[in-house]
Amino acid sequence: MHTDARIAAVLELLEGRTPAEAVAAKAGVSVAELEGWRDAYVAGLKAGAPAQRTRRRRLAAVGATLGLAGVAAWCSIAYAATCTQTLPAPLVTFCANNPAVASDINGNFAALVNFVTSKVGAVGNTNVTITGPLVASGSTTFTGPSVNFATPGSGAGGRAISHDFGNQLSINGQGDFSSVVIGGNTRVNGNLVVQGRRSIDGAASTAYDISLRRYVLDVTPAKVGTVQPIDNSMLSELCMDEDGCDFTIAMLNWDITKNVATRSGHLFYSQVSNAWRTEMPFGAGTETVGYDGDSALQEMPVWDCYLTDAETTTDTNNGRADNGFGLGFLNCRGCTYSDATTTCRLILRD
Repeated sequence: MHTDARIAAVLELLEGRTPAEAVAAKAGVSVAELEGWRDAYVAGLKAGAPAQRTRRRRLAAVGATLGLAGVAAWCSIAYAATCTQTLPAPLVTFCANNPAVASDINGNFAALVNFVTSKVGAVGNTNVTITGPLVASGSTTFTGPSVNFATPGSGAGGRAISHDFGNQLSINGQGDFSSVVIGGNTRVNGNLVVQGRRSIDGAASTAYDISLRRYVLDVTPAKVGTVQPIDNSMLSELCMDEDGCDFTIAMLNWDITKNVATRSGHLFYSQVSNAWRTEMPFGAGTETVGYDGDSALQEMPVWDCYLTDAETTTDTNNGRADNGFGLGFLNCRGCTYSDATTTCRLILRD
């Protein structure tokens, strides 16, 4: 508190019209502090008593002023002694009853602005710019329509990763560059699709999707003699496109050696009709041509395993019918190899 204000508080106390508690509360100090100011003021007046009245009054006022100044200095020193620097440098800690200096206040705000600017960019800008590493020990949630990451930027050689609410992670690069480098194992729980290129009559090529998913159907001895339908969605995805699908028919556990016998080829299922055809390596066997859903059986037998357009089973003794869309796979009962051990496997690859 300024010295003039302390003198005014002491004079009001000495007048006796206002209780000490009210004067102290008004001055923002305790009663004990107020009484200390009073005693210092009175001591100053007494120090000037031997002089002439005029001079005494002048000295008394000076003495009282010096007394209160001494009290103020003592209070500041006392508070300073118990006030530690609790704020991190370069911030300045302000102590109780110690006047704040404008330069210190402005310096504190300037330090805060510099700190915020170094972390998130210019103060007042709605964007956040982080120039150093970002470490998040917990979950980080972004509520905007998209999250974009780019390095070094959008110029030549830039890289970009973005994720939006369409459940899609997009990786885009400038020019011909767009790739992901993964140093360890990678697991994809869904389908993995790559792009093929297709040109018609020499026109500019267009893209089409190639699935890297595989479909495997096993027919074990538990289902021998009962045709098993091939998943229509997988048949459509893998074999009813521009390039058809590769297939392998494998026979397992057909003899004591546990060897696996296989035949492989290519299968086209028409995109515009129910026609289907298998292509085998030259000289490897008869190629099968069929029309699905015509109530007639067209089949490709490979030992005890049959790829057929009969998708419906009629009994457990190889009974089957072509009643609609779809192909089937049969482990033949009573054929060449043991019904008790032989398993037939079909593998489709785009």
